Formats: sequence, structure tokens, C-alpha cells
Amino acid sequence: MPGKSYIKFTSVLLILSAIIAIIVYPVAGLLFGKATIDTGEKMGWIFVVICLVYTLAAILQFVAGIKGMKGCNIKEEAADLMKWGKIVLVIALIAGIVNFIGSVMNNESILTSIIGIVLGLIFPALYIYGASLNEKA
Repeated sequence: MPGKSYIKFTSVLLILSAIIAIIVYPVAGLLFGKATIDTGEKMGWIFVVICLVYTLAAILQFVAGIKGMKGCNIKEEAADLMKWGKIVLVIALIAGIVNFIGSVMNNESILTSIIGIVLGLIFPALYIYGASLNEKA
């Protein structure tokens, strides 16, 4: 299949980053969220919720990666893989926007956020591109 390499490469990256996120976000949410909540700050609960949402997004990303690894060489799976790629793309875009807003609100460098948005969109786009090549084959 012509898109196999694109899908397989990006699937590996999606799986690896999802595994890291599935470990890091719940731990961060529990540790930093609890520490902040204990000080009486309401931001602690917001941080916990954000970590929970990011963990759920990482699980979806993990599923997309697994589906990509299994279906990268099957034409009939291409449409399904495109849907999963679009889900991951939307998740990456939302995460990028949230990070950008956080950078602006904290008077941090927005360049880092912009680079993060671009990098976060490249891999799902390549995943979708590979699936579209397979669909046309």
C-alpha cells in the first residue's frame, strides 16, 4: 500500500507519546492538583480536570496508533484510519490552542506554543495523508 510507511511511522509516534501522556498526566494531576487544592486555590481543580481531559485524549491517540499499526496495509481500513487521524488532528489542535492561551495568559513566549501547534499537527496530517493514499490505491 502506498501510504503504509506514513501510517506506520506516525502510528509508532502516536503510541509512544500516548503511553508517556497516559502515565504523566494522571500523576501530574494527582500530585500538583492535590498540592494546589490543599493551598485553597481553585486552580487545582482546573488543573486536575485538564489532566483528565489530556489523559482521555491520549487514550484516543493510543487507539488511533494501534489501529494504524494494524490497518496500515489494508485498503478497506483506510476510511476508518482517516476518521481516527482527524480525531487526533482535532485533539492536537485543541491542545495547541489551550497551550497557546496559557502562554498568552502567563506572559510566556508564544513562539514555543506556535512550534508545539505546528509539530502537533504534522504527525496526524501525515497519518491522514497515508490513509488517503491507501484509500486511492
